Amino acid sequence: MRDGKALQMGTSHHLADNFAKAFDIQFTADDGERRFCHDIMGCVGAGGRSAHYEPGDDRGLRLPPRVAPVQCVVLAIREEALEESRRLVSALQDAGVRARLDDDVRASFGRRAVDWELKGVPVRVELGPRDIEAGQATVVRRDVGDKHTLPLSGLANVVRDMLGQIQESMLADSRARREASTTDVSSVDEVDGPGFFRIPWANLGEEGETALAARAYTVRCLVAGNGGVPESDDEPNMIAYVAKAY
Repeated sequence: MRDGKALQMGTSHHLADNFAKAFDIQFTADDGERRFCHDIMGCVGAGGRSAHYEPGDDRGLRLPPRVAPVQCVVLAIREEALEESRRLVSALQDAGVRARLDDDVRASFGRRAVDWELKGVPVRVELGPRDIEAGQATVVRRDVGDKHTLPLSGLANVVRDMLGQIQESMLADSRARREASTTDVSSVDEVDGPGFFRIPWANLGEEGETALAARAYTVRCLVAGNGGVPESDDEPNMIAYVAKAY
């Protein structure tokens, strides 16, 4: 996170048959025996943790386009703009954009715009009667807050391309901040302060992991020497990423 602490996001946990026994969930196996469910249970979740995730700012979430449920919202400012707004949403969807129409013209426009900012929708298009008359619309990027007045003609394709630019920009910024917040160390004693610490697992081990836990530092993940996922716990040249838990 932006304060340098590590935050657990969506995870999977092997629950074995613990809950199956607690709730008496059984099945009949091929041999006719009744058994508790096993190896098919898990829990996955992110929930409200996303609000603290790196892309957020003081105005709420900033979702990368690839994971945003709604990539573009079209706000009809007044009732007279509803028909053209619907056409634009249809064109956006035809262009492959996950678009939604905000047609609640009775509500305050400012409040509606803020609500979509809080939700982190990557692109917001504002369309009113005067915009339609001028053949244009106001397009707002959530990641940087820039506003652009763009022609309505071909706008769907422009927004689609803009989403690609936002994705690349946010990913580059996130990677740069991650690397700037990561320090290479060779011993447990060097792990001190905010951010991530890269340490060879051979220099850490279970004993070092226990010592770090006493100072609220935990191993967040293990990476193979080639940068991939380790195939076993004793794989050589593994790197541990350590950070203070939130």
